[in-house]
Amino acid sequence: MSVVQGWVYFFLAVSVISLGISLTFTREVVIALKEGAKDFVKRQYKIMAAILGLLLPTFAYAQPEHAAGGEGNLVL
Repeated sequence: MSVVQGWVYFFLAVSVISLGISLTFTREVVIALKEGAKDFVKRQYKIMAAILGLLLPTFAYAQPEHAAGGEGNLVL
């Protein structure tokens, strides 16, 4: 085996090891992103529930007593 062929095998081995390490890190990052996304969605749902909780009573009491009839039902 020549010196050049030895270096080729060395760099091939280093490349395979690097690929394995990158796959491991990629899996960890994907798992972290999924957990982060779940936390983000949970926080968004809490915010939407709070806003809905504030707006729902406003919309419920914003309806006039006589919704139909237009200007003919105005009380002065």
